[in-house]
Amino acid sequence: MDAEQRIEMLIDEFGLTADEETKAAALRYANELATYADRWNCPPNKQASVSRGHWADDEYNALLDVYDEPRQRRTEGPLSGLSFVLKDNIAVKGLRMTCGSKILETVPTIDATALNRLLDAGGSVVGKANMDAFAFGPGGLWSERGRVRNPIDADRIPGGTSSGCGVAVAAGLADVGLGSDTGGSVRSPAACCGVVGIKPTHGLVSRYGFVENVPSADTIGPLARDVETAARVLEAIRGPDVHDPKTSAINVVPLNRNIESFDSLQIGVLELEPHDISAPVTEAIAELAADLDAESGVSVGSVNLDMEDIEEAYSIISGAEFAWLLRQSFAQRGGVPTPPEMISLVDGEALNDHIIGRLLPGAYLDALTDGRAYALAQEQVVAFKHTLKTYFERFDVLLTPTLRTLPPKPEQLRDSEGGFNYTIAKQFSLAETPAVSVPFTERDGLPVSAQLLAPQFEDRTAITAARLVERLSA
Repeated sequence: MDAEQRIEMLIDEFGLTADEETKAAALRYANELATYADRWNCPPNKQASVSRGHWADDEYNALLDVYDEPRQRRTEGPLSGLSFVLKDNIAVKGLRMTCGSKILETVPTIDATALNRLLDAGGSVVGKANMDAFAFGPGGLWSERGRVRNPIDADRIPGGTSSGCGVAVAAGLADVGLGSDTGGSVRSPAACCGVVGIKPTHGLVSRYGFVENVPSADTIGPLARDVETAARVLEAIRGPDVHDPKTSAINVVPLNRNIESFDSLQIGVLELEPHDISAPVTEAIAELAADLDAESGVSVGSVNLDMEDIEEAYSIISGAEFAWLLRQSFAQRGGVPTPPEMISLVDGEALNDHIIGRLLPGAYLDALTDGRAYALAQEQVVAFKHTLKTYFERFDVLLTPTLRTLPPKPEQLRDSEGGFNYTIAKQFSLAETPAVSVPFTERDGLPVSAQLLAPQFEDRTAITAARLVERLSA
């Protein structure tokens, strides 16, 4: 079976419809990934209802189905006074869930665990936020419910895939957005819209009631206008859940306490090649590093981290895992009964060319090697985690820019086949480390954000470092 036939077989298996250009692009990128599989010594496989809300009408297209009046369970609690929107892949009882697609419109009969915890803590829910269809982004350009517009500059992308959450917070439509981050989907819109976004340690927050994309990297995290608010929300929603056995029972320290304690903080700043990062971002990060180094009790060093293998490993793993979900017809998703519309995804023309182009390369290589490419990609993850561990023995946190450039224009993303590599995010998703994106300056009227990373389950350390960056920027 030649490569073209194998691509056709996968398209038939998943019930997809793809034009020749999409298939050719998928095959080209799959062949690029295969060079990494070859280098890792991976041989090919030799065997062959009715809502209680209404559609929103905001000028940014950030919101989808919203309650007629904000929903609240308690008037007191640590989140009292905060209004929330939830990404449209998180179940909200009584509101339509579309996952940003045009074919899915189901009304969950349950609330996600994260939402229940928000309500128990006194928060109020406005409704659902727009997103890239089925969380395939990352630019915020691929919602089938209409493009989301960046309130800072309509000519720039809003970031994705939690685009509606970032825009809703930046535009004042809600105090907090609860999004999901697989390869940067909280951090990217936070950086593009000039707000704070937290990707927690993988497994810190329950995913019950959440529609998965890449299970080994999916997390739920908050976007807010400041670090303290985001930390307060994360503290309220974290912790074990009987409905989600993948949620960790590790007892981490309170995430929103003592975040002003900066003594003896050692920060490693990631060095990037000039061709990997734009000049305005390079200059801004250098100035931030100098300001941090001048702080009493803070020391700054440099980190040289090779991320090429882990970036390609992400492409293989993400494509393979989403393909597995398709093969299971999206079988029970986080406790939400599978709606017929989701099962129909494998029956026709439901997935758009953007999703198909992202899905096929990893799925192709997974099938070609009978899963060995996936296994070797996971070995790269283990190696990357080990490398990070050696750096975390020297530094409390690592600092990178969240975006390699200023928030890009749509055409800049569309010119980047396969990679969409404007963020520095997906590498650390596979490492399962906590990460906080925080804006600290502007260039040409556009936000520049830093990303602070800490070891697994040391989320408060990343939050503390982000708070220091935020304080210096003030």
